[in-house]
Amino acid sequence: MNSKKTHLTIALVSLLAAACTAQTGDANEVNVTEAQNGQALEATVGQDVVVSLTDHGDSGYQWSLVSAGGLGGGTQSHVSGSNQPGDFGTDVFTFTTQGLPAGSYTIKLVDQRSWDATSAEPFSVTVKIAQ
Repeated sequence: MNSKKTHLTIALVSLLAAACTAQTGDANEVNVTEAQNGQALEATVGQDVVVSLTDHGDSGYQWSLVSAGGLGGGTQSHVSGSNQPGDFGTDVFTFTTQGLPAGSYTIKLVDQRSWDATSAEPFSVTVKIAQ
C-alpha cells in the first residue's frame, strides 16, 4: 500500500512541475504582449525581454522601434500567421538586459503607416531591472 502512495505522490509532483513549467515559459525571458501596454514589468539582469505584437498585415500599419530605453538589442523578427484570413502573424522585438545596472528602462514602439504620421498607435512598457 505504501508503494502505491509513493508512486501516486511522485506522479502528482511530476504533473505539477510540468504544469508550472508550461505556465512560466523560458525563465530567461520576460514575455510582453499588447495587453501590457503602459505597464511596468520586472526582470533580472541576463533575461531577455520579448515583446510580441500583432501584425496588421495589409492595412499598411507596421510596428517600429522608437526607443529601446537603454536596453540592448531591439532586434525585430516576424512569426508567420496561421494562414487563416486576417491572421498576418506577430512582430517580435527582443531586448537584452545583459550587463545593465538596476533601474527602469522604457521600451517605446509605434504601429504606424509610413505615409501618415497622424496614424500612429503607441506602445510602451517599462522594464524594472533588479540585480
